[in-house]
Amino acid sequence: MDVWRDGARLPGPLTADAAGSIAGQLAAPAPGQAEERPFRIAASNRANPRLTGSVVRLVSQFGVSVRPGRGRPGTRRRITARGFTGGGTLYAHTVRGRRRRTVRVGRLAGACGILTARTRILLRRAGRGTYRVQFDTRRTYSGKTVPRVIYKVPVSRTFRPPIAARG
Repeated sequence: MDVWRDGARLPGPLTADAAGSIAGQLAAPAPGQAEERPFRIAASNRANPRLTGSVVRLVSQFGVSVRPGRGRPGTRRRITARGFTGGGTLYAHTVRGRRRRTVRVGRLAGACGILTARTRILLRRAGRGTYRVQFDTRRTYSGKTVPRVIYKVPVSRTFRPPIAARG
C-alpha cells in the first residue's frame, strides 16, 4: 500500500485489511505559521491502483500561553490553550513542595481543544519560592500526565517605599 500526506509519499509499512481499514501510525504535519490547518491522507493499493481512499484531518499547534507573564501572584491572567484533544476541561495544577492546588481553567472547544479564559492561577498570599504550574485535562494532579504543559513560576516579594518617600 502506498500512502501520501498532502501529496507527498510517506515511507513506512502500513497494512490494510479486507474491509479497507488501515493499521499503522502516521505523524501529523507541523501546522507552520497558522494556528490550525487541514491535511489530507490518501492511500492506494499497489496491486490495484484504482482502489484508493482519502481523509482530511485538522492539525493544531499544542501549547498554553499565559498573559501577562509577570506581575503579582493573585493577578487574573488570560490563558490561551490549544491542542488538548484528550479531554473536555483544562485544569491548572500548582505544586510547591507538598502543597498542591488545582484550578479549573475552563471548557475546551472544538476538535482542536481551544480555550481562552481569565483566571487566577496562584493565590494572592502565595509565599516566596518556585511553583510548578502544570496545565492538563485531568481533574487531579499527576506528574506523569500526558499531554501537559509545565511552567516554572518564581515568586518573590518586592518592597516599595511609601508614596510620600518616592517624591
